[in-house]
Amino acid sequence: MVCGAQLEDRKVPKEIYIIPGIPRNVIEKISKKDIKDLYRSLITRQEAI
Repeated sequence: MVCGAQLEDRKVPKEIYIIPGIPRNVIEKISKKDIKDLYRSLITRQEAI
């Protein structure tokens, strides 16, 4: 892993998820609630595998 050689262990990501887009609200701000919900759904999907 490239970043592992240059970063401290605590700063190297353990998992990377590729998503089609960042959820935004009506005024185009990033929706933190929707991101949390998306992350939870990704985690539960991973545990099911």
